[in-house]
Amino acid sequence: MKAIRLTFKPLIFEVPSEREHLYKRIKALLERAEQIANTHENVKYRLKAMEVAARLAQFLAGVLKDVQLDELEQEISKLESEEEA
Repeated sequence: MKAIRLTFKPLIFEVPSEREHLYKRIKALLERAEQIANTHENVKYRLKAMEVAARLAQFLAGVLKDVQLDELEQEISKLESEEEA
């Protein structure tokens, strides 16, 4: 079997003190997305989890708006519930 492995250089974000309240929330979401991406057998779900993680990184970079964080959290919860089904 041939495989393609994707590896990414780590990203480092400086979180301003006024946004530290979001740091823990985003970190937990990234960990949940990573868990799905690393353990789910269905490639579709793994790729979706990676997409959500990438969008979380965009949020940290200031590209996405705060209201979109709730949408990302809902997407991860949906992936987790589909994983259990």
